[in-house]
Amino acid sequence: MPLPDFKKIPPVTIYEFKNVDETEPLHIPELAPNRKITDTGFLRFFLVSVIFAICFVSVTSSIGTDYNRFVHGYDKCGDTCGIDNTPRANINCSGKDLAGKPIMKYRFTGKKNGSKWIMKNFMVPDECVEGCDRPNRLLFHRCIPVEDLPRHRKANQIITFVEFVHDFERSIIVLILPMCLTALLLAICLLFCLYFNAHHTVFGILSVSVLGLFGFTTYVWYWFVKDSDKKQLLYVGIIATITIILLCIFICYFYDRYGLVMTMFTEATEAIFRTPYLTVVPVVTLLVLYLTATAAVFLGFLISSNQYIRKVEKFPTVHEYVLTPLAKSALTYLGFTFIWLKGLSNGCQCIVVAGPVSAHYFQNLNEKSDDRYPVLTSCYVLFRYHIGTVAFGSMFITILTVVRVVLQFFQDHFNCTCVRNCVQCCLVCLESVTQYLTKRAYIQTAMHGEPLYKSGVRAARLLWANLMDAVALDTVADFIIVCAILLVILAALGEAVIIHEATDLQLDHYWTVLLIGAAGCGVVVYFFMQVINVAVETIFICFCEDKLMNDGNTKPYFMSERLKTLISAAREATKLREQS
Repeated sequence: MPLPDFKKIPPVTIYEFKNVDETEPLHIPELAPNRKITDTGFLRFFLVSVIFAICFVSVTSSIGTDYNRFVHGYDKCGDTCGIDNTPRANINCSGKDLAGKPIMKYRFTGKKNGSKWIMKNFMVPDECVEGCDRPNRLLFHRCIPVEDLPRHRKANQIITFVEFVHDFERSIIVLILPMCLTALLLAICLLFCLYFNAHHTVFGILSVSVLGLFGFTTYVWYWFVKDSDKKQLLYVGIIATITIILLCIFICYFYDRYGLVMTMFTEATEAIFRTPYLTVVPVVTLLVLYLTATAAVFLGFLISSNQYIRKVEKFPTVHEYVLTPLAKSALTYLGFTFIWLKGLSNGCQCIVVAGPVSAHYFQNLNEKSDDRYPVLTSCYVLFRYHIGTVAFGSMFITILTVVRVVLQFFQDHFNCTCVRNCVQCCLVCLESVTQYLTKRAYIQTAMHGEPLYKSGVRAARLLWANLMDAVALDTVADFIIVCAILLVILAALGEAVIIHEATDLQLDHYWTVLLIGAAGCGVVVYFFMQVINVAVETIFICFCEDKLMNDGNTKPYFMSERLKTLISAAREATKLREQS
């Protein structure tokens, strides 16, 4: 039986890839002294961008800013609430002593023209007050005059948002934080279950997912039969039924590849737990992201206080503060930098995990290595040699993300809906493919110490040469991980419902708060599952490299006995197909 076209040209050998002589000793992952700094141009660009961001934000948050005004607000004359103000030029009513009035009160200015409301300048600053009594709503030292608001969609949105913020403040300790901690514990337990018995754990995840979806579908159809007037239930039932059918087809189609997936999960979790401190990596990543997000929000608040005063249109006696062009530019650049740093943290975690996992796979090749702390060594290699590579990959993904978001923001300006949707679809596909290949390039860089582009090309060639196994592994493994994440989120939601029922906490936006808690749980579990995902991908790429380097006879494989059994089974199946 002839080989498919994509397997006729195999990837080059490791010696050709690394431009070294075959007589030289081979190390996977490459030893630190033998590595060189990769993608230095992007490393310089990243450092310049970070330094520029620090300087830009520092200047913007120190020129023309008034933090008291940002916190406490101001009145219609531009005087800051809560302090003794000095008079302003050209504003006769300014300069009042408002030390005892720390709360800013708004005034409704909408006008009704026939049956329609004119909503431009919906609310304007009015005065500073000592307190904000009911039925008015207090939000961040701003008093919203609910009693004066008309029955209008925009007014309802303001009231809803204020009430939601109050519900969020009251539930963050009682509901959201326990949900995230529960998700963290369940994610760790899931890692242990995969380590001790990957087969039963994966089977349990798939079984519970299918049964849960089946139960949900049955429940939806039951309520539709009882109340057939609700068309929403019909649509949900049809979608859920189609999902079950597709899920069953998916499981049956990839059934013969489940042995490969189970073995890869077993090997990956074994590498994770036999490597000291590797399970701490996602915790460190979450902590770094939390600190980065906190710093971004804080700096955003500081930048937002860079404002200038102007008269409100059609209200000459009322003044307001608006962002300066410098502040808008700084906020935009801060958002871009945060997205870049988020992608950078994901890439760093990928390289830190891939190094020790590949060392575990090729432990027979690295018998002379006495590295007792491979995670620390991997961190050193990352920041000493390959931070430029991660900056390169994350920058490219960030640019695609920002372009897609900008197009989404300006979608109303597109006259042709078809063109807009096509562009969005192409960008989403390009972003997904880029993230897929970038992650594999990071793994190759962690193993061989080569730049991003060169590593990405080799990773693509290896996956192309093992296309069916790669498709099956990626599809099934991603599906299992998604199911695991959803099950953990559902368990955390169940805990939140029990806590809410057991307490006297009254929330007007209960389900919205639960959705935010579920999103927080998803972020926590995602980074733990990413460790498994990267470990599985690393084991598979090592598996492909091993098959390329060795033949199992004159050159014995470095893989474990479990993987050798897969190779033997695949060869037997190939012989049977050729004989038939």
